[in-house]
Amino acid sequence: MKLLLQRFLFAIFLLSSSLIYSQYEFFKPDWYGTNGFKKLYVKVGDQNAEYTKKIMKLFQDNWDVCPVEFFSDKIDKTLFVDGNLFMNFERYTIASQYVRDFEARGSYSRSDVSYNDYYFFNFWVIDKKYKPKYDWWDYKYTVAKSEFYLKTIGMGEEEYKAFQMELIIGKRPSVFSIEREEFYPKIYDFTDADFQNYFLNGTAGNIKNMIQYVNAEIKKGTKRELFDNFKIDTEMQKLKTATLYFPNSWYGEKGTIMENLPKEHKYYGMTVNYLDNLIKAYPYKMQLIKRSELNDMILKADKDFYYLNYIQSSADKLISIINGKTGEVIYSEATKNSYRIKEKDIDRIAKAFK
Repeated sequence: MKLLLQRFLFAIFLLSSSLIYSQYEFFKPDWYGTNGFKKLYVKVGDQNAEYTKKIMKLFQDNWDVCPVEFFSDKIDKTLFVDGNLFMNFERYTIASQYVRDFEARGSYSRSDVSYNDYYFFNFWVIDKKYKPKYDWWDYKYTVAKSEFYLKTIGMGEEEYKAFQMELIIGKRPSVFSIEREEFYPKIYDFTDADFQNYFLNGTAGNIKNMIQYVNAEIKKGTKRELFDNFKIDTEMQKLKTATLYFPNSWYGEKGTIMENLPKEHKYYGMTVNYLDNLIKAYPYKMQLIKRSELNDMILKADKDFYYLNYIQSSADKLISIINGKTGEVIYSEATKNSYRIKEKDIDRIAKAFK
């Protein structure tokens, strides 16, 4: 049974990658010197929609690096001047295809295409090398980036059938096909209420913590690569006597991986046991909670609390611990080509207290 569970969960995330990721990265434009940012321009959806207004208010309440404005249409290229910071949701894709060349016959064949998709908030400025005659999107200089976990990453059609999920993404066509965007949308509106149903760390609370953390780290002048692992010992000691909340992204309410899986299904029971064993592996206090409960805790937080944040970014596993009140990341570890959170990941967290 344990082997079956491992094979099943491995299949969920069966993608390959040559990159190692942490959730955040930070850079500072070297041509800025001591100059700061004048204004942040955030790309949002329908500004008259109630949920969009809610997300916009999160920026207004938690961003104080500089004034913030919102836009919903095409970007105004006259804003591409030093001091203006931009933010939008993006997808970056690496596509690869193995090709065999039969020289004797003058022909070749292609294997199936492998895609690696990465979804993230991108805080960027226009590069100093940009000229109005250029395509501006090739001259975005990232200042900060925060990764998201698309819940369908790595799933094939059989996994969809097992989960009884709506097939929102179809079979992968050739890398040369123009139809791929119909199956793998490049743009998601993070200010739409449905965003949290596609991205497991895409609730309003998660977004609030991201805004808080990027805001704080930019003010500090932090520089950090995506693969940098770290911990903050003083905060880890506080966690030692506190409850570590573990959001249930697997089964139960809407927006989880197995949201429509019946309780009598064999994979349901196996997954419950899988999560129970993870919690048992933690030597201190850990509590499994619904994503909606964590969202409410973050939005209403008036004191420190901590939660485990697991992200599958293509084939790379990102595990962090976040202060839900401040958004501060107090522990971060990335593992290359690793699928699903394991008991040994919990063991490493426990060792980090020492």
